Amino acid sequence: MTFITPEENSMNNRFNVSKYLHTDAVLIVDDDVLLNEALISLMLYRWLENTDRLLGLDGRFVHSGYQYSGYSHGHNSSLVIGKTMLFHRKYLEQYMNDKVLVEWNQPRFCEDISMNALFFNATKLKPLLVQMNDYCYRTNLPEVDGLSISIPANRWIHKRSKCVQWVSEYFNITF
Repeated sequence: MTFITPEENSMNNRFNVSKYLHTDAVLIVDDDVLLNEALISLMLYRWLENTDRLLGLDGRFVHSGYQYSGYSHGHNSSLVIGKTMLFHRKYLEQYMNDKVLVEWNQPRFCEDISMNALFFNATKLKPLLVQMNDYCYRTNLPEVDGLSISIPANRWIHKRSKCVQWVSEYFNITF
């Protein structure tokens, strides 16, 4: 395991790690959760069958083209959030090489939505939602202080909807 301390505090940093990788699979996990080995294995197995797909555990819907909304427990998620994602390393490089995308995300917390849009633009495929169960699970650590819980829900959904609208226009896509 390698810990990297970036020069700048930016959510884009989670995607600026290509030079440190020795595998094609990239697993992004927020620092306030733990994945058990069985869940990591399941995600990797699903990814090996779909190496050009974005996989995640936390699905979200986009309604009416741009309206970010709540949780999605089914397989028809419009996107997956960055709490836990698995994908091919080539998408890291595509993301970081898109200077407009990186700069737009710099002051915002939209990098996960942007990565979803980049995938959808490249593949025309929605992300795959991996279902957790009693054997394959993620544990939330105590004292969670994430941004999404510190902002009232209606403001957070509004901010995320603006992200969806911007990337939809930028990539000329509809989730």
